[in-house]
Amino acid sequence: MPDALLAVTELSVSLGRGSRRREVLHGVDASVAAGEIVGLIGETGSGKTTLARSILGLNPIDSGRVLVDGTDVAALDPRRLRAFRRAGAVQYVFQDPLHSLDPGLSVEASVAEWLRVRGGLRRREVRSRVRDALEL
Repeated sequence: MPDALLAVTELSVSLGRGSRRREVLHGVDASVAAGEIVGLIGETGSGKTTLARSILGLNPIDSGRVLVDGTDVAALDPRRLRAFRRAGAVQYVFQDPLHSLDPGLSVEASVAEWLRVRGGLRRREVRSRVRDALEL
């Protein structure tokens, strides 16, 4: 997986606590190259959401590696993990639209939100980038 933008290798993840702890993912391998579009399908409870959350570092992993553009997500301390998420290399859209889109915000404001969180851009630059993206 040398050219992979996302490389998941031998990923195992357990969820729950104590006697209720269960392995949800075991030995998962996946890769996505730059520009590649991938869909993940499976039955309810098969681990799709757990995999996505693990790629973002939202679930601790038992073993294996998750590399996003060469960054080992599992090895990041909390401060660096937060910075990694804010950098926008990986974005997560929740399957529940009430948690994905704020009905009180315009489409422009929703698209601009991650640019504001990331920081480093003036208000005018944010507006310009959002309009360009929406035109595309």
